[in-house]
Amino acid sequence: MKLVALMPCRNEDWVIGLSLRVVLKWANEAVVLLHSCTDDSKKIVSDIANENPSRVHVLENSDLVWREMEQRQQMLDYARSIGSTHIAITDADEVLTGNLLGSTAEQIKSLPSGGLMQTRMLCAWRSLTDYRSGNSVWSNRYDLALAFHDNPNIRWSAKNDGYDHHQRNPLGSRPAFQYSGLGGVIHLQFANWDRLVAKHALYKMSERVKFQSKNIESIDRLYNLALDENGLQTTKMQDEIWGPYSDLLKYIDMDKTPWQIAECERLMKEHGKGTFEGLNLFGVV
Repeated sequence: MKLVALMPCRNEDWVIGLSLRVVLKWANEAVVLLHSCTDDSKKIVSDIANENPSRVHVLENSDLVWREMEQRQQMLDYARSIGSTHIAITDADEVLTGNLLGSTAEQIKSLPSGGLMQTRMLCAWRSLTDYRSGNSVWSNRYDLALAFHDNPNIRWSAKNDGYDHHQRNPLGSRPAFQYSGLGGVIHLQFANWDRLVAKHALYKMSERVKFQSKNIESIDRLYNLALDENGLQTTKMQDEIWGPYSDLLKYIDMDKTPWQIAECERLMKEHGKGTFEGLNLFGVV
């Protein structure tokens, strides 16, 4: 088995120093796609590549428009060109919990051709030490796609109507194993509230620009979900979740100014206020 992780990155210097080092603890190699990065992401990835010779492969894309399916497919094509047999799906703001370091690769190796491994998603909530629990869309999720056993029928592509956002599971794969024990993948987008707010304001604006026929209310409703704290319950993360990474936590900067703020301002200036009329942009612009 040659397990290659795919990691898209746009201005993730606040966290990729941690997440890329972690993924190299359980994957053989990683393909990082730097999408129009203007921060220190490129330097950080280069430093990690120097620490891990021949294990980090860097692709660059200067298109300001986020074309998620195209970018995921570009990384997959590259991974195949270097001999991958299995693929890990990990975004730059995600970290496998430390207690799974010793077992995850073997579970991935056992997948049948085309088989997809799913796992639990722990949403770190307003901190690195608590995750969302209780009854919410961000709790009790065990269906996060983590890896698959590749075959030629697997691909990423936009839907027939052109929609190409948030399709993590590749076409042609099928669920084959679901991990439901302690831990899983820590999703860090919720760990800093200012970053979360700016990110979802940008999601709204980006969808409005790309899909102007899409209903304004549906866009607003979709991205308001992330900020919904009705009935909020959180749980402390167990020591074994972060424990193996105690020496790597210095590579995350929770106070970094979100790049999405400037991008929202750019879109507003380029497309005009009327384009985004009806969207709640949370005061970001």
